[in-house]
Amino acid sequence: MDKKTLIIIAVLGVIIGSLLALNSSKSTHEGHEAHMPNVEKATRHHVVPVLNYEETMTLYFKLQHALAKDDLGLAKETAKALSVSAGEENDMYRFAHAIHQASDMASARSAFESLSTEVEVLIRHKGVPKGMSVGKYHCPMVDGDRGASWLQNYEGTLNPYFGAMMLRCGSKVETIK
Repeated sequence: MDKKTLIIIAVLGVIIGSLLALNSSKSTHEGHEAHMPNVEKATRHHVVPVLNYEETMTLYFKLQHALAKDDLGLAKETAKALSVSAGEENDMYRFAHAIHQASDMASARSAFESLSTEVEVLIRHKGVPKGMSVGKYHCPMVDGDRGASWLQNYEGTLNPYFGAMMLRCGSKVETIK
């Protein structure tokens, strides 16, 4: 094949792959959002830039750690700072704000799952912040064995969905680069 044909095939592949991914993303998130009480449904059609990317990522990891330690006060305080850092023009703001407003740990953890999905999309779009190592972890027992994932910037499972009750439940499924 000549160079021109290869370029055309590559462009068509990217277009088709993007359309399939968009279709898959819509159907995956529609079922997931039914589990998010007190949080508006997210659009998730594109990545909206955050105001301060590195600060936002640092605050997300602090929030993940606070939930793993069962510290609702710290989680709410960190979520408030995260919503400011992320800015109001994206779904991360909405989910962080829901955590800040949460009346109990279960509500905070439910919104954290959606926030984690948004943070993962953002990191995959922008790349891992300089000097950070990010792993994707998954616990199959969350929400009646439906399972849920989160991101961590350190090794060793610290489950934000169960805290001390099942702190080590889950495992690293991927290193995000």
